[in-house]
Amino acid sequence: NVEVIYLLANTCAEELMRAYGHDEPQVEASCSGGGTLVNARFVASIGFAGEHLKGSLVLVCDQATAQLLQPAELGETPGTPEVLADVLGELSNQLVGRLKNQLLSRGLTLALGTPMLVYGQLLSLPSPPEAFSFWSRVGSPGLELTFRVDLYLEPEFELASEAGAI
Repeated sequence: NVEVIYLLANTCAEELMRAYGHDEPQVEASCSGGGTLVNARFVASIGFAGEHLKGSLVLVCDQATAQLLQPAELGETPGTPEVLADVLGELSNQLVGRLKNQLLSRGLTLALGTPMLVYGQLLSLPSPPEAFSFWSRVGSPGLELTFRVDLYLEPEFELASEAGAI
């Protein structure tokens, strides 16, 4: 079950980067994470819950990536830290929304929270205790997003391994 969610999250991240115009995003699964993230300047975290499962998605990026992701409607000038954090929050919302849709096709309905945003320097993101946590990185030239999915599964949790198999 955890592996299925892990693979789905990576696929969703790759699809989201394509939707943002990055034609050949590369996903590095099980990348190292946690501790102090030296280059990280922005973090967006969004919680979710479903039957026998709860968790969160944490999205992390540096200043250059946040600026690349800033929508053209916001202007060409680099956004303020608040604007760039909001951009990452919207991206986290889109990523967890894609994951929610994939899980729905496997019989799991998720309720989503709203993104929590942080910006700063030398950010530290220890993994929560007792959670299944995995880090991945998705990127293309000039753009690198790191994300972590934390899962708390009750023993009764079941997920169909294939879409439509409910």
